[in-house]
Amino acid sequence: VDCLADAQVQPTPPAQNDACGNPITPSGPVVSADPVCQGVKTYTWTYTDCEGNSHDWVYTYTLNDDVDPIIDNTNKDNIEIECGIGDTQAALDAWLDSNAGATASDNCSGNITWSNDYGQNTDVICGDNGIPVTFRATDACGNFSETTATYLIKDTEDPIITNNASDQTVQCDGAGNIDQFNAWLDNIGNTGTATDNCSSIVWSNDSADLQFTDGCALTGSMLVTFTATDGCGNTSSTQALFTIADTTPPALAGGADGAAECTGDDPALNADY
Repeated sequence: VDCLADAQVQPTPPAQNDACGNPITPSGPVVSADPVCQGVKTYTWTYTDCEGNSHDWVYTYTLNDDVDPIIDNTNKDNIEIECGIGDTQAALDAWLDSNAGATASDNCSGNITWSNDYGQNTDVICGDNGIPVTFRATDACGNFSETTATYLIKDTEDPIITNNASDQTVQCDGAGNIDQFNAWLDNIGNTGTATDNCSSIVWSNDSADLQFTDGCALTGSMLVTFTATDGCGNTSSTQALFTIADTTPPALAGGADGAAECTGDDPALNADY
């Protein structure tokens, strides 16, 4: 038999007569202990005639529960969790506790124990390929069946610009104001900031692809776009204008007074002054 319950049915001992044709009523049964998953269970009756001669009649059940549980995947489902919305770990734990919606039954109607190989990975997964989890249903005798489902923690939300970049105007230094311009870029346009619901942010800008409005970096303006990118490639942008201006008048060095003795009406001499 597969299940211990089947070995609990008490058999009926056969009718038996002694050598003189008299019916013998057996004593018993003596029942052995229940085996666990595998083994035998016996029922023993003893036939004894009027002269005290006896013989045992033994009925044996051989138990071997080697049938795997049957998993019903009708309600099994993969799960997608949007990062930053609600409690990510709580949603994942509920899915694990439900065995991804799968249920199982056993041929012997015993208790089934569920387990899984979830690796405690709650990192954001970019893309559409989830992480597989194997769920195992095990009966009381160690027979098991498995099913697999996937979970995906997605990030589809763009970063939020919390402070826009600011315009900046500097006085022309004759060399392109490179140090001031790079400092402004590094400080994200003094200073743009952003937050993300799930991951860290990397800033970039498009200044390498642009030119100042007059074609050189001595004076002019450049409209720079700063882009905040999260770990899954979602982006948000802010723009600001960097202007190199020249509003300082030239500085003239003072000349020295001069004097000359008049030598006549000499146009050439007068032209020197």
